[in-house]
Amino acid sequence: MLEQASQCPIDLVSGQILTLRLPSNPTTGYRWLVQHPAANILRSLGPEVYTDPEEAGLVGSAGRSLWRFQAKAPGESHLILVYQQPWAPEVKPVKTFDCAVTVR
Repeated sequence: MLEQASQCPIDLVSGQILTLRLPSNPTTGYRWLVQHPAANILRSLGPEVYTDPEEAGLVGSAGRSLWRFQAKAPGESHLILVYQQPWAPEVKPVKTFDCAVTVR
């Protein structure tokens, strides 16, 4: 489970599953968007899955966004996600998650 950029760089072996979980609060209008999926070495195993906060019912409470990828080919790349409002792509992202990934 990868939850923060400080866990990077990350080394994977072909076929290994990478699970990425980041804090998210879509009630603010901000979402994590995959800007660079490292498609040359990773294969997405589906869309983002959002989980509600443990304290459900609190307006504005943050939850977690989860993505799963499978290492598909040897190589090096960066998995990059940005936290921004999807309708305002010209505005600089509030956060950027950038992880160097190597598949062996």
